[in-house]
Amino acid sequence: RKKATPQSCKIALSPGPDVAYKDLVAIMDEARKSKSNDIKFKFTDTKTGLESQTDYMFPEIVFSNVMDG
Repeated sequence: RKKATPQSCKIALSPGPDVAYKDLVAIMDEARKSKSNDIKFKFTDTKTGLESQTDYMFPEIVFSNVMDG
């Protein structure tokens, strides 16, 4: 997904009630940064308009099902 939408820094999770907290943390860690230190992700800085790069794939994680009722 990151290659198709390099400007996207957000990923939405919608875990079920039976998903363990430790599993959520593991998923967030995997989505946040590549395992390889050689991989960088390019993006255009919205403030400067300049192309930049980062180690982070999806630094913003949103839970889409935390409000009930």
